[in-house]
Amino acid sequence: MIPNLPQNERGGLVKVRPSVSSWPCFLISVCKGAKADVVFVIDGSWSIGEESFTKVVQFVSSIIAAFDIVGPSGMQVAAADFTNDGSKTEFKLNAYADKGVAMAAVHHIRYRGGNTKTGEALKHTYEKAFSVENGMRRNVPKVVVAITDGRSQDEVKKNAAKLQHAGYSVFAIGVADVDFVELQEIGSKPSDRHVFVVDDFDAFDTIKENLITFICEASTSSCPLIYLNGFRMLEAFNLTEKTYSSVPGVSMEPGSFNSYTAYRLHKDAFLSQASTEIHPDGLPVAYTIILMFRLLPDSPSQPFDIWQVSSQDHKPETGVTVDGKHPETISFYNKDETGEIQRVTFDDSLVKKIFHGSFHKLHILVSSTSVKLKVDCQEVAEKKVKAAGNTSRDGYQVLGKMSKSIGAKGQSATFQLQMFDMICSLAWTSRDRCCDLPSMVREPRPSFPAVSREAAPCSCCRTSAGLPRTHSPGAIPVPSRFHPGSILVPSWFHPGTAPGPAGPQGTNGPPGPMGLPGPQGPSGMSIPGEAVSLNSHTDRRASAHSSVSLQPGRKDIL
Repeated sequence: MIPNLPQNERGGLVKVRPSVSSWPCFLISVCKGAKADVVFVIDGSWSIGEESFTKVVQFVSSIIAAFDIVGPSGMQVAAADFTNDGSKTEFKLNAYADKGVAMAAVHHIRYRGGNTKTGEALKHTYEKAFSVENGMRRNVPKVVVAITDGRSQDEVKKNAAKLQHAGYSVFAIGVADVDFVELQEIGSKPSDRHVFVVDDFDAFDTIKENLITFICEASTSSCPLIYLNGFRMLEAFNLTEKTYSSVPGVSMEPGSFNSYTAYRLHKDAFLSQASTEIHPDGLPVAYTIILMFRLLPDSPSQPFDIWQVSSQDHKPETGVTVDGKHPETISFYNKDETGEIQRVTFDDSLVKKIFHGSFHKLHILVSSTSVKLKVDCQEVAEKKVKAAGNTSRDGYQVLGKMSKSIGAKGQSATFQLQMFDMICSLAWTSRDRCCDLPSMVREPRPSFPAVSREAAPCSCCRTSAGLPRTHSPGAIPVPSRFHPGSILVPSWFHPGTAPGPAGPQGTNGPPGPMGLPGPQGPSGMSIPGEAVSLNSHTDRRASAHSSVSLQPGRKDIL
């Protein structure tokens, strides 16, 4: 136990009184109303030493002090430390509902020493610290703050990628001679917002304001900052690998590829959640709905809402309807500013593909003036609508509800759902190439000189197998629902901005290595020759030499 810490007579924690008088006004403002689950991952290895470990603890406590509210209605905080003895959650996300007590709890973390096992710590954070049992909340931003002073002695990249692909914001803080490349692997992208290096353990103040600002910015938007601003709708309905088993009427099955996960909603599963849990501030003004699903043989032909927002008295207000009756259609509806329902319906030939038993991907772009539909990244149509009115915040949202069903426990359809995200932007679809659909992936054309100029570009070409769920530098991984092989969002991409001008052509690279030998060619054709007369000595010699075989024991004497 660290000495000289305030305790009551029973040995319990005495909360630290936070002091915000030294914080800049803008910092207090940006953290106002922040709501996220934050886990601090602290290196407790021998290289840090007990004195420096105490400074790390003080730094973490000072970050917590900047949060507006600590507890279920604001920022939930947890702490984990790591050494060669393994990672340990010192206190859980739901352990403290008081800022001062949480700050005091950080000071009670003991220094243990040992080797640096950062990869194991990130794995522990993903699997244990962020769990429903430890107080993790649905559909709030998840933030990791990892602090270390050295190179890890185990594998880091794979475990860091799991956190990033799950949509968590990972901040990596290195001290002194830390491995900067490894820090970049740990931290989310862009690195200039998520990776920090200080000269020594007395220099944390130089990064504190920026770090707190970025953490709070990721926690205060009405659209949670996931890969782009948006809502992870599958997570909101507990459709994740960690939580689906607790949801009645749901099973996990292979998705569009065997490595992808889809969730089968069985008949009358009727998955619902309170709207305040998903969209506490209502729906965005403009947004894109991304759905990837598959209709099954036992999916109903009668219309059902694959997603519906209902008022408290069970009146539908916004939704996406799938209607398998002739003509097969997809429609979107919402309330206009007068409270009347307006609906736009799409019945293009592209729409009819959805009803043929394969996985398909919809992008529904909703603005104040129009609704645009794309099927498998191909535009179907754009139709005009009036500006939307407010949706009820005291209602609920449901998946697969039959259109004629009434009430909070009505009938629902069966289908497979692989992806459901809502992005607070209309620009994302220009970046998506639907490479998570088998029909969009093909083998690249061979680059023979005679045809290379004529070969069409292949945006979803299958290449040689590599490690799953990895990404190139400068790219933001899409959350888990987008799975390996999906589009990566470049770090320079910001919603609503147009692409910049094309850069100059680069220089030719060096020749590549010699390729593998090609396959054996087909056998040649046998063509019989002309008959030859053996009337001369020369002809007999030619005949003997051209003979294919000789009878056993025979000698030809010329």
